[in-house]
Amino acid sequence: MKIHYGSLIGESPSFLRAVNNITIFSSSDATLLLLGETGTGKELFARAIHYHG
Repeated sequence: MKIHYGSLIGESPSFLRAVNNITIFSSSDATLLLLGETGTGKELFARAIHYHG
């Protein structure tokens, strides 16, 4: 089952964990560093965290 979260779409267990963590991270005042290879969606996750918080 594919999950859609804004412009994020995925179905792997790691993707589902990352999407669930968006709400946790967005409620924090801490600085967050997103790491990953080019094209993995770091900017999309950063925007989702920013807009959700």
